[in-house]
Amino acid sequence: MQGEKVISRDDIIGKLVVDSEASIIGRVKDFAITLEKGEVRAALLVEVGKGIKPITVELSSIKNIRDVVLLSKQVTVEKKSEEAIKQSYMICPKCGSKNPPYAKYCVNCGLKLE
Repeated sequence: MQGEKVISRDDIIGKLVVDSEASIIGRVKDFAITLEKGEVRAALLVEVGKGIKPITVELSSIKNIRDVVLLSKQVTVEKKSEEAIKQSYMICPKCGSKNPPYAKYCVNCGLKLE
């Protein structure tokens, strides 16, 4: 391993994951190792969006790791359904504006949200 850079789990967690087409896929949530039929496989669990199940990216799909995790192929991520998108917002009871689920106050009228 002389001359090779060792990348720790802590160095990878939270990094952006970008596919070969320069599209941001998500952020690294965790690192996983599985043992299947006597074969050890390692992968990154990538958080791709709120309410969407994380995807698994096998280490063989990684081209490079520096400021981001660069994948060697294009990745297609399943989009949220319209209902899931609606549920991810808080609707202001006063003005009807969509607010992020973590908002304490309405972005439009300033009403305190419950």
